[in-house]
Amino acid sequence: MKNWWENLFLASLLALVVFLPWHGLISLFWDNSRWWKEVVLGILLIIRLGHNIALKREGIEKKMHNNVELLATFFVLLVLIQIGIADDFQTALIAGRYLMLGFLVYLIILPLWKSEIFAIDRKYWQKKIAKYFIISLIGSVIFGTWIKFTNGLFFQKIFSSTISSWVPGQDLPLYHLSGDFIRMQGASSGPVVFAHLCLIGLLLWFWWRKELFNFPRKIMKNIFKWGIPILLFWGIFHAGSRAVYFIILLLAFLFVIKNYKKSSKKIFASIVKHRVKILIITLIAFLSLFVLFKISYNQIINRGGTIDHFLRPVKTVELILENPIRGSIGKIGPAARIQNLAKNNDDKALIAENIWLDYWAQLGFFGFLLALGVFLAGFFRNDKTRILIGSFFLLGNMATIFDMTPLVILFFLWLAVLED
Repeated sequence: MKNWWENLFLASLLALVVFLPWHGLISLFWDNSRWWKEVVLGILLIIRLGHNIALKREGIEKKMHNNVELLATFFVLLVLIQIGIADDFQTALIAGRYLMLGFLVYLIILPLWKSEIFAIDRKYWQKKIAKYFIISLIGSVIFGTWIKFTNGLFFQKIFSSTISSWVPGQDLPLYHLSGDFIRMQGASSGPVVFAHLCLIGLLLWFWWRKELFNFPRKIMKNIFKWGIPILLFWGIFHAGSRAVYFIILLLAFLFVIKNYKKSSKKIFASIVKHRVKILIITLIAFLSLFVLFKISYNQIINRGGTIDHFLRPVKTVELILENPIRGSIGKIGPAARIQNLAKNNDDKALIAENIWLDYWAQLGFFGFLLALGVFLAGFFRNDKTRILIGSFFLLGNMATIFDMTPLVILFFLWLAVLED
């Protein structure tokens, strides 16, 4: 019986990492198909409840595994209280779903992942889950490339003809445009979530690149060794997320700095020796960016919405100052957009463009503190969670990335699974 529950748990994790990169396409199959991920999470919740019963029968005392779990529990309780006392219960409930979804994912998965009853080889399954996720993500990149460069051949009828306007419940658009630049979204639900999923894929590939894809033939080994990061970079580049561009450059810089002292002389000598090749490669890279793909300053730096992107946090601070302690749940974000769409046939609403301001605006000061505490506690768990959380802490200051359910599920899933 224990093996059956354990296998179902691991199969559910694999289902999430395999299908989340395809969430956008799946949501177009039939009405309400976008709720598939909640069904999988429901299965995990049932396993979690059954696990609690099994612990009681075995006489094993339930305990918190780390401070992240403790703080996440308090965060979820605070969200539930906020929903209960809100003036508009329905809108608050929708907002609460977005706000606490990731924390719930962590609270469901971590106790099962570190179960005293299950006999999970965590190091083995970390790599296996990463492998399946990367393979699925590469498929999503290839699908996105097909859509972008064939004008959506064979798929035009199932996507929406409305460009760059999507909220939950609407059909996914075929294109997201920035000027005349088509932003790739893969098979996911938009270019921003797609870029962030590719970033997670790159991190996983970097951590286990020597172990994930082993082939006896050298040519196949090299194809996977270099092909995977190239395709993921390709996806990120065409998704056009400036925040992800910045994080990749920052991580590369920190990696060089970390290893500079160990091999500074070798690096310098190599640069001098191959200076002509390095110059040529650099020139080709810039030509590829600004000539081959015709990406202009207006498309990346000064594209439409850039000014609004900086003004929205200011407006969010004004909302915070109206009720800094309790917050105003449902007044901004996806819940406000859904409410406005239903009442006024207009999906526009204030977006914080910063997850920390979003937590404070909707949940008040204590909600902000608890969310920040979860990140800080997770940051010090191990080297991998430090990189993951550090990256997404910075990304969260540039956009409300956790409004995107595929991303928030995967982030907190990996935060739990990276526990050794």
